[in-house]
Amino acid sequence: MTNKGYKWAIILVLLVFILDFYYQIVQSDKPFWTTEWFFWRIVLIVVVILSISGYFLFTYQAKIKKNKQEYIKRLIDLQEKNWKEVSFELHDNIGQNLLVINNEVRKIEKNLSESDSNKAELEKVSSLVTESIEDIRKMSSRIFPHQIKKIGLRKAIESMVNKVLGEYEINSGIDICEIDRMLDSETELNLFRIIQEAINNIVKHSKAKNVNITIARTGTNFITEIKDDGNGFDYEKILKSQDRGFGLFNMLERAKLIDGKFLINSKPGQGTQIKIFIPVNFKSLK
Repeated sequence: MTNKGYKWAIILVLLVFILDFYYQIVQSDKPFWTTEWFFWRIVLIVVVILSISGYFLFTYQAKIKKNKQEYIKRLIDLQEKNWKEVSFELHDNIGQNLLVINNEVRKIEKNLSESDSNKAELEKVSSLVTESIEDIRKMSSRIFPHQIKKIGLRKAIESMVNKVLGEYEINSGIDICEIDRMLDSETELNLFRIIQEAINNIVKHSKAKNVNITIARTGTNFITEIKDDGNGFDYEKILKSQDRGFGLFNMLERAKLIDGKFLINSKPGQGTQIKIFIPVNFKSLK
C-alpha cells in the first residue's frame, strides 16, 4: 500500500470513530464515559493502536533485514569482482610476462655451447620461472575459480578439494551427483566458495585425517555434506562469540544469498559435519 493509501485508510477509520462518537452522545442520556460503549471503544482503540504499531515494527524490521542482506550481497559481489580482477591480472599479465621471459631465457640457452658455464645458470633460471608460472596459475585458480565454466562445477569442486587436501596429505572421499548446469552461475559460485572455505578451515584448524564430501539431490533440494574426523569445536559458543571469524560468517551469508540453509554439527573431539541445503530450480532442469 502506498503512502497515499495509508492516509486515506487512516482518515476513513477516524471518520468512523467520529461518527460513532457523535451518535453515542446524541442518543445517550448519561455521560458517555460511564457507558459500556465507552469501555469497549477504548479497548478497540488500544487493539487498533497495538496492531498498527506491530505492523509498522514488523515492516521496519523486515526492511532492515532486507537492507542488510542487500548490503552483504553488494560486499560479496564486490569481493568476487576484486578477486576476479586480481586472478586475471596474475594469470593473464604476470603469468604471460613470465612465460615470455622464460621463452627468451631458453632461446639464449640454446645458443650457448654445452661447455659454457652460463648455460647451467640459465637452466636454473628457466626452472625457477617455470615453477613461478605454475604457482601463479594455482594461486589464480584459488582466488577465482575460472574452471567452473571450463570444466563444470562438479569437476571444479573435485579438483579444488583434491589439490588442497592433497597438499596436507588428508584423505578425501568425494561423491557428487550430476549438478552441472542445474544451478545458476551465482549459486554455483557461492556453493563453490562455501565448500572452499570449509576445506580451508579443515586444513587450518581441524587436524583431520579424513574428509568426505557428498552432493546429492533429495526431493526439492541439493544437499551438500562435508564431514571430517578432526578436533571439532563448540559451534554454539563460537556462533555467539563476537570473535567468530569471517570464514563462518561468509559461509552463512553466502548460503542465505542463494536461498539455502547452512547447518553445522560439531563437538570437541568428535569432528565436524556441515550441511548445505540448496533448493532445486526446476526451471533450469527443463
